[in-house]
Amino acid sequence: MIPETYSDRRCMVDITLEADTISIAEITIFPWRNYDEFIKDVTKEKPADPLVENMNENLASIYVAITNQSNLNISPETGYRHIMEQNFTSMSGRNQYPVNNLLNPFAWASFVSEMKRGLLKNHTYKKPQQAKVIKKKRKKQDKN
Repeated sequence: MIPETYSDRRCMVDITLEADTISIAEITIFPWRNYDEFIKDVTKEKPADPLVENMNENLASIYVAITNQSNLNISPETGYRHIMEQNFTSMSGRNQYPVNNLLNPFAWASFVSEMKRGLLKNHTYKKPQQAKVIKKKRKKQDKN
């Protein structure tokens, strides 16, 4: 340290430095040498990706199919109405237990009646056999 009462112009002092580690923020290295190269690279025209082109064509065809089939006008108002309906549905069931139809006797009655009518039967497999039986009965009736 230099004394406060020192009046000469020069002073010889031995200073010892200590190593210290300073943390710095994350560094990102870019492949451009300067800002001009970056601008040139970013603004140059690049060939389009075929996957992106196919995706855009598919989205356009879906949009056309939806508007042609149902004659709907897709507009921001339609989207807003749909979002408000979803919001209302989520708000109406908030802070309530979810519906459990395993304990609902009306749901069980409907399930049993559907099972009796053949809800889980493979109708595509049964139809050809039923048709053969009907044809055999008709042939027997025609013979009589």
